[in-house]
Amino acid sequence: PFQRSVLADLLEEDGLAILAKGLGLDQIFIQFLKFFVTTTSTLAAPDSPTLVLPLNVPKSERDYFIQELQRDKDVKKDRLPVILDSETHSSVRSEIYKTSKGVVFASSRILIVDLLSGTLPTKLISGFLIYSAHRLTDTCTETFILRVFRETNKTGFIKSFSESPQSFLYGFSQVEKVMKYSFVKKLYLYPRFRIDVADEISKHPPEVIELHQPMTEQMKIIQQSIIELMEACLKELKDGNQLDLEGLTVESGIFKSFDSLVQRQLEPIWHKVGPKTKQLVSDLRILRKLLNKLVRYDCVSYNRLLDTLTNNELGQYSTWLYLSAADRVFKSSKARVFIRKAVKDSPSSNPSSQSSNSSQGSSSSQRSQNSEDSDDIEMIDINSQVPKPVQPVLNPANKPGGKPTIKRNHRLVLQENPKWTLFLQTLTEIENEIP
Repeated sequence: PFQRSVLADLLEEDGLAILAKGLGLDQIFIQFLKFFVTTTSTLAAPDSPTLVLPLNVPKSERDYFIQELQRDKDVKKDRLPVILDSETHSSVRSEIYKTSKGVVFASSRILIVDLLSGTLPTKLISGFLIYSAHRLTDTCTETFILRVFRETNKTGFIKSFSESPQSFLYGFSQVEKVMKYSFVKKLYLYPRFRIDVADEISKHPPEVIELHQPMTEQMKIIQQSIIELMEACLKELKDGNQLDLEGLTVESGIFKSFDSLVQRQLEPIWHKVGPKTKQLVSDLRILRKLLNKLVRYDCVSYNRLLDTLTNNELGQYSTWLYLSAADRVFKSSKARVFIRKAVKDSPSSNPSSQSSNSSQGSSSSQRSQNSEDSDDIEMIDINSQVPKPVQPVLNPANKPGGKPTIKRNHRLVLQENPKWTLFLQTLTEIENEIP
């Protein structure tokens, strides 16, 4: 398969391998680790230990790699990768560096400290395996480690891997920069349309099953209202600026960086546009965010997000707040969390009762008025009414450590996101089909 060609190409000559997402970079990286823990590397000097250091590997990925190596029958237990953390003393680390014949996982902070202090001589290092190379920057610790290593060790190998080709599209010469940070000169590309990759994928075509889950009525109202607001902002943006937005509608830009495309067209004249135009571009970004989070967040988190964005990121030129569609968004969002109950009038609000008690004076009238409003301001403990997972977000304004509260004339709804019902049904179906 094509994964063997990736392994062979990088073993032959150092370079940066960029794979399309989903082509099994994890399995390729595991094969490299297996190669260095089961065999003596021919890339290092004959008399030097085979010390291979993976870089930029998250803890979750590291544990997964080690677990897969433990399951492999060809890997002996005494040759499994060694993990060094902050609790490992420097003298112990120095001894491991000198006697290790395989892979050593250590954090970037530990490695740079040991390299600069001399605890880890560069002559003992056979090479580095860089995971998620697209994350390298000019000022990151991993780049500093590679620079220190390459200055004194000219024979060690450096092999970089990335499964995020879209990360190289941002900025200028991003591929060249990452190769420079990695100190490699050759680039290996493995897109899905490559012949060996396409042939391998065609042998095992995936079975695709589409599941459709309709939204609730309140979610449909929110979605339609946000689209209406985006159209209004876009129309106002076109009226005030000379933009070529033909063919670019809100419906076609829901799943794209719609606000980025608009801002890109405004970039040549960005220094000339007024604050109203800039606010419209910012409003488009906020509305797209609200639209995307509608199907991802639960009702409480979404209502809090809506309040946070509108309170902190909207300016005086955000005229869409005064449209009827915006009012529907706020009302429907709150309706998914709670609804107001009708408050019965207190006896003191009866005209006959007020006339019979008029002789009690203004102080008595003031107490009666406070009694009327007590239903609106009285706060009760809702620990017995709300499930614990949603308690912390019911009233973010409460002081830390306090109990979440809600007004007595509000009844909690806590509308469930419909996608979880569909997800549960799918899991149940899968469980029933598996023997």
